[in-house]
Amino acid sequence: MLRFRVRESASSSTVRATGERASRNLSESLLRAGRPLETFDSILDFGCGCGRTLVWLARQLPGKRFYGTHVDPEAIHWCRESL
Repeated sequence: MLRFRVRESASSSTVRATGERASRNLSESLLRAGRPLETFDSILDFGCGCGRTLVWLARQLPGKRFYGTHVDPEAIHWCRESL
């Protein structure tokens, strides 16, 4: 199962929660660095897995362009088909 390979949990709620936490941490870190996430036109999630972080970022930032890359071709295929 893809969720297990990415997060070592088959629980969809666990995967959603870790994606939300990762997106929040990224936003807070960039804000502290003086470059809020909102100032970027496009965002790359390097090692996106099943898109658990990108989903939350896309909800927060409609209209931005999102990209993901991952070593697992099945994960990329799933993201292209599902997100």
